[in-house]
Amino acid sequence: MFRVSFLAIGVAALFLTGCGSEHSITEQAAQATPTNEIHVLSVTQRTHLASNPARYEGLALSLATGKKITVSVKQQPLIFFSPNLGGQALLQELAQVHVSPTPLLISTGFPSTFTQQQAVAETQELVSQTHISWPIVYDFTNPFGTVISGLPDTYVWKNGHVWEIPGALPHAAQWQKAL
Repeated sequence: MFRVSFLAIGVAALFLTGCGSEHSITEQAAQATPTNEIHVLSVTQRTHLASNPARYEGLALSLATGKKITVSVKQQPLIFFSPNLGGQALLQELAQVHVSPTPLLISTGFPSTFTQQQAVAETQELVSQTHISWPIVYDFTNPFGTVISGLPDTYVWKNGHVWEIPGALPHAAQWQKAL
């Protein structure tokens, strides 16, 4: 008899508070989450320690000529981007940023059907359209998951650590602060 009473009391409590009601949950969710707002994370909220910092202290890349070089995040910030995946908007924002040392742009994420010459040509066309004068190198491999988590992906050396800033920042002022 006591079990039935506790069960009845529990059901009554759920009914009176509106818990379990499909309409009450939907209305609460609609009030709590406006659908016409976009929340953009600040530089501080997005930035985190790189998962394998040593990887960015001796990174093998290529010049447009195909010559292999090694770069280090300790020398300058590294910004991975793709001409095919939002590269134009990114480079337009970065062209407004003036920092020292000048970041190194790393063009990557090319379609698998592209030759190195096609990748370089596409990158150089984009650079000429955006009028950015930063140095550019290439990663012709597939760096997703091993070197970068997505595109764009930025790595900076600050306070003795390698910091990752995934994605694009929406304003040049935020890039200025991050770099």
